[in-house]
Amino acid sequence: MKIEESFDNKEIIKLEIANRSIYLGSKYNMTREIEKFKDVFNEINKHYQVIIFGAAGGSWIREMKEQFKEREIVFVEPLDELKEKLIENISEINNIKVISLESDTFQSDLKKVITKRFVQFVVFSNYDLIFPKEGYDLKNSIKDDITDKTINENTRVVFSKDWFENYLKNLPVIAQSERLNKYRAAFSKKPAIIVSAGPSLEKNIQLLKGNEDKFVIITGIRTLSTLRNEGIKADFACVIDGSEAMYNVAKESLNEETHLFFSESSNYKIINEYKGEKVYFTSPNYINLNIKLGNFSTDLVYQGGSVAHSCLAIAEYFDCDPIVFIGQDLAYTNNQIHSKNATIKGEKLETDNFDFYVKDIYGNDVPTTYSLDSFRKGFEEFIKGYYERTYINATEGGANINGTLIKTLKEVIDENNNVIDKSCIYRYDRPNLDKETMLNELKDNLKELIKIKKFAKEAIIENDNLVGNFKANNKKFKKALERLDYIDNIYKQKKDQFLLINSLFAPVIKAIDIQFYDEKVGNYESELEHVTFIAEKGKTLYENVNECIDFALPYINDAIKSLEDIISE
Repeated sequence: MKIEESFDNKEIIKLEIANRSIYLGSKYNMTREIEKFKDVFNEINKHYQVIIFGAAGGSWIREMKEQFKEREIVFVEPLDELKEKLIENISEINNIKVISLESDTFQSDLKKVITKRFVQFVVFSNYDLIFPKEGYDLKNSIKDDITDKTINENTRVVFSKDWFENYLKNLPVIAQSERLNKYRAAFSKKPAIIVSAGPSLEKNIQLLKGNEDKFVIITGIRTLSTLRNEGIKADFACVIDGSEAMYNVAKESLNEETHLFFSESSNYKIINEYKGEKVYFTSPNYINLNIKLGNFSTDLVYQGGSVAHSCLAIAEYFDCDPIVFIGQDLAYTNNQIHSKNATIKGEKLETDNFDFYVKDIYGNDVPTTYSLDSFRKGFEEFIKGYYERTYINATEGGANINGTLIKTLKEVIDENNNVIDKSCIYRYDRPNLDKETMLNELKDNLKELIKIKKFAKEAIIENDNLVGNFKANNKKFKKALERLDYIDNIYKQKKDQFLLINSLFAPVIKAIDIQFYDEKVGNYESELEHVTFIAEKGKTLYENVNECIDFALPYINDAIKSLEDIISE
């Protein structure tokens, strides 16, 4: 890479690619390239995050410092040296992120920097001509990440109340359950099998019978009863789903004695009714809340959207090697949703819809969905991050998972003949949690939420009268703005009190984002229009905050009572 000057005295970069000298930008008229970019950029809605492919060094960005202000900007460079040059040139501009396609961590870097559902992709100058494949792949990666974020956001919206209820009703169980940390490296270098409910499970599940002592067998709770019906004993089961539908799926397994891994948001009915020992692990979503309520978190377990991701992460925590997948189709093999022996009464076996095709382990097309393919990518991301062990796909069907070896289950069984000592599973370690701190923090949180609720009611009234006071041009308008600023600051200062009810805000935030999507952003036709917008948005926000607190208070009271009962025993 060589830094030169264009004929119009702008910094320009010269690269040597395939024995050819190529300029990023225009050697003759770099000013024209910059102006073309400005024209495109200035038309982009200010709500959008902007991802820009390339900057040709980026010295020109100083000219756009004001336009970039208060915007979310990400530059993606195809080469590490271009990234470093860009960072050097924009070091005084704080709101710009820069990542490189050459980085080993590019995919995870891209996930981190994409923060909005609305994203505009822009190519600077001639980058798409010099790096066509890179630009094409980048656009697809952005599309995939936005799809994943949308799926996750929709999940948070749909299950917001379930997760909140589950968290509080699971607290008493968490206080008395074994913890993940007991099992760190408990089965080091021993083979693990992750059992999932994909259509191909019926092809080979029977081969596990009589071979259970050679593997650490981990399964989702759906397939726990499937294994039992086949006469196969699992070592661990896992449940992360918090929905009522999951409870219905799990009913056949509630009397099992297999140790059950669960997290804060797992369905509380399953956790309270399950007969066997429960083992608690911390979901990353709750780490800050758990710290506030007494710092009772365990080590974290990776969660990629499905229970199989958690099973995989648990096997990694055990330090198992190799880790083997069966029933992990991640696709509708033979047009089936699940295997026949993992489909419960009332569920459809076959699907009527899919989104697109992916390649299966044999190189043929197999139908899948955006959700299932997102899970596949989650596995591949995990495998790439924990590459020091062997991963085997013994599903014998379904989508190909990059990073895995393809083998039959029979081959895997034939290669592993040693009996595993599993005695640690049956040694109960009583948790030593500070239940008093947990209880007192809940009580304090309850009091603070009741106080905050009073301010929400006041803010609703102030916003309701804001437009009228503005039109009357009276002193009440200024006082109302000052009071609303004061209440807003109280809410910011008390943000820790909202950790407990954060999940309840997911649908609120999305609804307000949609209802008050404002394309004008500062370009209102009149001040009255602006004040009306602020008043309506503020009133809606605080009405929803009020409703969330009203919903939460009875559940918090119940959790306090349950913990008091446990402490008094």
